[in-house]
Amino acid sequence: MPNVYSMQPESWDCVEKAIDILKSGQIVLFNMEGVSPSFAKRLTDFTSGCLCALSGHQVEIGRDVFLFCPANVKVTVSGIENSPQVWVENTAVATPS
Repeated sequence: MPNVYSMQPESWDCVEKAIDILKSGQIVLFNMEGVSPSFAKRLTDFTSGCLCALSGHQVEIGRDVFLFCPANVKVTVSGIENSPQVWVENTAVATPS
């Protein structure tokens, strides 16, 4: 069962850790609140590219909040704009060590 790793990236090291987590079949949630827009774009672009190579997918679940999932995870998003709800099947929540 995949875990969800919640991260608030502060440096490029966080992205490298996120990629390792995704390669292991786990899920990464990025909270970009407080991150400069240019750095946030670089982080999401790079992570999205790596995720594409893994056949995974990305979902923006709120303002400055992104969910990156490997191919084996199905994500369903529903709700009204500005108030999305997300269900990630077969997961548990964890924090990176």
